[in-house]
Amino acid sequence: VLEFAPQPVTLWVELGAYEGGSAILTARRAEKQAAERGLRRSDTTVVAVDTFLGDLFTLWGRSREERRGLLRIDGSVSLYDRFRANVWTSGQKASVLPVPATSIVALKLFDSLARRGAMPRPQVIYLDSAHEEGEVLLELSLAWQAVAPGGIVFGDDWTLGSREAPDQSEFGEGVQRDVLRFAERHVAELDDDFGPRVQPMRTLGRARPGLFVSYLSFQWSRRGR
Repeated sequence: VLEFAPQPVTLWVELGAYEGGSAILTARRAEKQAAERGLRRSDTTVVAVDTFLGDLFTLWGRSREERRGLLRIDGSVSLYDRFRANVWTSGQKASVLPVPATSIVALKLFDSLARRGAMPRPQVIYLDSAHEEGEVLLELSLAWQAVAPGGIVFGDDWTLGSREAPDQSEFGEGVQRDVLRFAERHVAELDDDFGPRVQPMRTLGRARPGLFVSYLSFQWSRRGR
């Protein structure tokens, strides 16, 4: 994604940061890309959006012992403390910026600030927060308004669920349906050549015009024209 997004990638927005793992990974890859290009440092800022309150699967669906590790004695959630500690120890505190907010609030904020010229539009928006049908479609619509022209919107969990966790399959199906709905509505705005250009780096299946899915990671992606 870093290679094929509008260059330079100065702003990468991640929705659903959890404990910071993917935000840290993105910052490290941006750092590596900058070094390969002979630059002293990366100019990519990774904005990590999350309420840091957990959800059914990351908190309330866990075992009692795991919940005890995430809940303080007063009932508040310690996810933000974990995120902050992970970013700090990774050495990426200068590149990863947390925004404690819902995805909807954050996307509306970014679009509003960009319209006023207060910040650039992100070249990449990564969705890994909502898995509820309807909510995914709303996030997609707002992300498409906020992303830079020619930017990439992609996300995880095209499919979820397994024999070990069959109750999660409905969320994967909801993600698929909303992503397909969005692609159908915005087909004229999607770059249908994006998949073939990426093929040397990653094998992508074309779910419909302008919508591509990785066979390995089950990530879905689309790029604006």
